[in-house]
Amino acid sequence: MTLALAACDPCKKLAKSKSVADKDSAAYCYFHKKQYESAGILFEELMGLYRGTEKLEKTMFHYAKSKFKNAEFITSAYYFQEFVLQYPLGKYTEEATYLIAMSHYGMSNVHYLDQSDTYKAIEFMQLYLQRYPGGKYSSEAEKYIEEMRLKLAYKAFRLADLYYRMENYKSAVVAFKNVLADHPQSPYREEAAFKLFKSCYLYAKQSVKEKQLERYQSAETYYLRYLDRYPEGKFRREAETLYADMRDRMGKLVAANTER
Repeated sequence: MTLALAACDPCKKLAKSKSVADKDSAAYCYFHKKQYESAGILFEELMGLYRGTEKLEKTMFHYAKSKFKNAEFITSAYYFQEFVLQYPLGKYTEEATYLIAMSHYGMSNVHYLDQSDTYKAIEFMQLYLQRYPGGKYSSEAEKYIEEMRLKLAYKAFRLADLYYRMENYKSAVVAFKNVLADHPQSPYREEAAFKLFKSCYLYAKQSVKEKQLERYQSAETYYLRYLDRYPEGKFRREAETLYADMRDRMGKLVAANTER
């Protein structure tokens, strides 16, 4: 029964032929049947056979797309880039440009791992939007950029919050500053602004007395910024309580310095 089915498989029959035209038909037969691994093998062979001919453009694109569809993203990213360089004004160039970005998106790790491919995906999505404003994939590109920026913002916030929970307030201050500077539209912005102030306050509190007043004054700057930006913020009550305590401590430090 299995042999009979194989014999009736039109793709397989064409692939076994010695005719280049039949191999070409077999490659697209497999591709349209979503058998991308088999399609890729044939497209790779055909690229060698079509080198220097007009047929190479379509074949090369479908080879890269077969790899993409088969989740072989390193290979697809490489060949889509080669395709765009070789055929900058080609029929498939817009889609290839978009699929470079999508290949890197496919390689993008979960938030707690290395995000180099996330950055590359954003870079190539933006390149696509620059080259093809209002292009076929513009809305999808914008959606993916927003999604990846959110992931990067979450990673940055989680790192800062880890320092905060470990009571490494000096590092937390630096990390929360980076969250606010690098991710201005982040949904974690208010919490980051509050925890920046609180980390400054706690860092000053655990410092040697000679440095406390200066560090409390720095914390006061971030308290006022938080209050200015989020006058009805959900952390306002806690911020005000901490600030009142901080002002009391600052007053005592000033008084002690005056008595000397």
